[in-house]
Amino acid sequence: MATRVPEAVRQVGIRVWLAPALRSEQLAAQPVRAPNGHVFPLGRVADLSLQPGQAEITREDLQPMVAVTRPSLQTADVPILRLHIYGVRRGDLTDVQWPRLEPHLPPEKPWTGRSNAPHRRILNGILWVLRTGAPWHDLPRGYGPVGTVSSRFYRWRACGVWDRILSALQAVADACGEVDWDLHFVDATIIRAHQHAAGARRDGAIRGEVPAREALGRSQGGFSTKLHLRAEGKGKPIVAVLTGGERHEQMALEALLDQGTIRRPGRSRPRLRPRRAAGDKGYSSPTARRRLRQRHIRAVIPSKSNQRRQPHFDRVAYRRRNLVERLINRLKQ
Repeated sequence: MATRVPEAVRQVGIRVWLAPALRSEQLAAQPVRAPNGHVFPLGRVADLSLQPGQAEITREDLQPMVAVTRPSLQTADVPILRLHIYGVRRGDLTDVQWPRLEPHLPPEKPWTGRSNAPHRRILNGILWVLRTGAPWHDLPRGYGPVGTVSSRFYRWRACGVWDRILSALQAVADACGEVDWDLHFVDATIIRAHQHAAGARRDGAIRGEVPAREALGRSQGGFSTKLHLRAEGKGKPIVAVLTGGERHEQMALEALLDQGTIRRPGRSRPRLRPRRAAGDKGYSSPTARRRLRQRHIRAVIPSKSNQRRQPHFDRVAYRRRNLVERLINRLKQ
């Protein structure tokens, strides 16, 4: 849990910032009929192997191969039909998204040694695992060896590659005017943790730092993690903070406001703070409002029933807060 959740948030954030490219290319995948008469939608094939250099689909490519796999949630002891078709699987990077992402990745051919496995195939395998929540050993063979995909995921996490990719995509979007700095949204949600999620490596951490690193706690829902999120005015993620499930939303408000700097081209000053910030009644307290005023951010937060009403509360802007709720829904799908 301590390693999957933050990287899943970053991966979905990267896909959200690549979403304009995805909307510009709508792939109409037609169902494929196998020689035995079964019809398989191209976008729903679980194990689709790509053959490099394949120019067309032949009858031999549609011959089903039954694979004996161990029982799991993905296989369910049902024989898998492996279709060797040149195409894009549901959730994979498209031909429009990949050119925008490729310049921000490490080179496939290092200065010394042999070349790495193709980044695009490995990234699609990582996205499959993070999207389905399946164990690494259930990764379809079309994405490559399990050890190759998982090791690159962890190595890039340790080197900060995912953070650099997200920052680069945000900088490009800001240069194109796709980031709304007028109104940002803050919210939090509970993520149920597995009963065996605790026990991550300490890596030299003292006893008091371990709970903060694992971001695990016990709330009314049980063993859980709380995800605190700040989204820009169009519903795209800016920064995410993890705490234990029992922590209040206001405990991470300062971290949300002080992180998420977006670089600007040239010598321009990086942008960090919006003009206004909208949150639900969980952020309605004198302390939270004071923290916003200290950063010259106007609060768009409704008052509780036992508090004094805000005379200049913007109801129209507050109604747009559904954007961050929809973003959270997308993260938890």
